[in-house]
Amino acid sequence: MPLSGSSRAERGFRKIFILNSVAAVLIACAFGFGAYRALVFLGDGLDRIVLNSSERWAPALAEAPIIDALLAGRPVEREILASLSQSFTRNGITRIDLFTPDGRFVHAIAGAAPAAPFDRTYLEPLSAGEWRLHSHHAADDGGRYLADLFAPVMRGGTLVGALRMELDITAARADFLSTMRTAVALLAFLGIVGLTATGVNAFLITRQRRDSDRIHHLAHNDALTGIANRNRFLAALDRDLAAPQGTSGIALHMIDLDGFKSVNDSLGHDAGDQLLRVIAARIADCAGDDDLVARLGGDEFAVIQRNVETREDAAFLSERMLEAARAVRDLGEVPVSVTLSIGVALAPEHATMPSELQNCADAAVYRAKSAGRNQSVVFEVGMDGELKTRNTLRVMLRRALENEEFELHYQPLHAADSGALLGFEALLRLKDGDSGYISPGKFIPIAEEMGLTPRLGQWVLNEACRTAAAWPQSLSVAVNLSPQQFREDLVTVVESALALSGLAAERLELEITESLFIAEPGPVAEQLHRLKDLGVRIVMDDFGTGYSSLSYLWKFPFDKLKVDRSCFMSLEESEQVGEVLRTISAMSGAMNLRVTAEGIETEMQRTFACQAGYDELQGFLCGRPMPLDNVGSYIQSAPSAEREEHEDVPMMRPALLN
Repeated sequence: MPLSGSSRAERGFRKIFILNSVAAVLIACAFGFGAYRALVFLGDGLDRIVLNSSERWAPALAEAPIIDALLAGRPVEREILASLSQSFTRNGITRIDLFTPDGRFVHAIAGAAPAAPFDRTYLEPLSAGEWRLHSHHAADDGGRYLADLFAPVMRGGTLVGALRMELDITAARADFLSTMRTAVALLAFLGIVGLTATGVNAFLITRQRRDSDRIHHLAHNDALTGIANRNRFLAALDRDLAAPQGTSGIALHMIDLDGFKSVNDSLGHDAGDQLLRVIAARIADCAGDDDLVARLGGDEFAVIQRNVETREDAAFLSERMLEAARAVRDLGEVPVSVTLSIGVALAPEHATMPSELQNCADAAVYRAKSAGRNQSVVFEVGMDGELKTRNTLRVMLRRALENEEFELHYQPLHAADSGALLGFEALLRLKDGDSGYISPGKFIPIAEEMGLTPRLGQWVLNEACRTAAAWPQSLSVAVNLSPQQFREDLVTVVESALALSGLAAERLELEITESLFIAEPGPVAEQLHRLKDLGVRIVMDDFGTGYSSLSYLWKFPFDKLKVDRSCFMSLEESEQVGEVLRTISAMSGAMNLRVTAEGIETEMQRTFACQAGYDELQGFLCGRPMPLDNVGSYIQSAPSAEREEHEDVPMMRPALLN
């Protein structure tokens, strides 16, 4: 199998590191040995120099006739001895003594001081014709340094005497030491330079290796969670499917984090990132050592489970991951509820090609989501049709946005006390290509996933304002806003829609849900106040669901509450529901907010809303959503009234306290 780029780089780094290490060892050994030899030479090098120098003139002295005369006891003229002594003294030889072979003193050729005793340990080497030299400090402690040279006097290969010569080498020693110290220092310097260069090279190689490892890690791992990224996942899936599986196979688990968007919108991106890291760690803990865990992007994860023998093996891992996600109860001090939707496809049972296996797992994920989420689904034949439908819807959404093929339908809002028509809520619709419409519950979430809601929301605003400008002045139009729109300059978009249409700002109502301002309350509040300054009305939609924090009602500039339809649908389930709805109405009156009852579909619900003091009614009983072509006739036939001012809240609200 050919080596991958990372494997070749690994081998290259290893070779360079080994060569660099060998070079460092060789340099250290070479300079260490050189320094050692220099120190050794520093100890006996001067003796060698003196000895070698003496061997050029001392043999001539030992063979001189005067030596034979002195050894034989014959007289020698004093003038000759004095001349020799002066000559030796001028050349640094302070004393020359002549001894017999048994070490007995014969004569002092140079020097006046008494002769020192002869070291008889030198007799044996002298008898063999060897020279001996001993250097030492002078006994008079005058700072001089002397060398005693013992030279044999040989005649016919027989030792007939010995010369002991005392040399003053103080100046020579000083020069020698200075030279040797300089040499040792230079040698040490070169060694340090060599080792430093080697060390720097090793450091640079190590840093390059570390940088290369980091680049490789970033190229193959997700920056946020640290697990494998999409590129590494795809490469591993290709490799695993191409390799012989034997009796076992692999299971591909495609994982979606349920409700991640709401966590991101309500708690902020930092909390969303923290949740992704927590889930990635939980999934990795569940996977086996041979399995690969990857983040594909956003809230999508994948696990390549290897050595899968049966479906039960894959089901067991999926169940472990589901339980691990459910065990996440909070992020710091913020409570959260986390579930997963998992789609499982098996190879080679379901597919043997990477793209086909992914499609099967994606189809299973879609089925898990459609079935209520928080579960694992193994792919079955036919599921891929659902995925194809979803992909087709994506194409339809993009085409409809480009070609403005969306439609707006309008659902009326009526005054609770008089039944007068107050305005309409603009609702987005998309034709299915035949004679019907696709449910907003199907295409709106997909549009949000695709990031299309800012452009789509701008189109809705422009179209709704243009349409409402032609209505009577007493009628308003309400438009729902997406959290994604607040991440852009929404105020400019609204100003533009009002300016292009000529619609009065007070006739435009903008509906938002509480998930919007939980995420980033500061920036959202700033935009809401700027919108309020334009004159538009701010409405909290779907009140009674989610957190429904009352503090938002006075922290943000709301003009109206719309109580979610699920509350009125639950009226017959418990009397406590009615008490809660009455309390909401009374609270709204106390805060000078208008309140709308949504989902009014029965006469009982309408009667209750009127008695509870609700200002406006909306629902199938009051009027179903209608295409624009029907709005004109509806306005003509509906009861009309001058639009009530915001301050004129109903007078018959129940009291908050009895």
